[in-house]
Amino acid sequence: MDELVYKKSNLLKKAPTISVKDTLPSISEIEESQKKELQELAVWRFEKDERLSQLNFIPLNITTNLSENEILRLLISVPVNERGDQILYALAKQSVSALIANRLLSMIEVMERLVRIQVDSERASPS
Repeated sequence: MDELVYKKSNLLKKAPTISVKDTLPSISEIEESQKKELQELAVWRFEKDERLSQLNFIPLNITTNLSENEILRLLISVPVNERGDQILYALAKQSVSALIANRLLSMIEVMERLVRIQVDSERASPS
């Protein structure tokens, strides 16, 4: 017959020991993973099945010679809903590196959030 007595020592022996070092990836591993995924997304979005001929926007003249600030200035000139596609298109055409594309996508997201916060605060405050 089974013992109905709780034995703490048996439970402790069966529990695996998990170290934080084994479960969490390093920052460099995360960055490499992001770069790889972003590159794959750009290639899938704009090169697979000859999708380049079906663009819904006019591509910006983004080249490898431009700095991040210059690219941001160009992106500000296009509608908000096109900015991400412009960056992915430049990445697919190898006009920017995955690292810079990741930074640019982050920057335009932050800019959009700041604009939303400003608009919300203007609506909330009485004129």
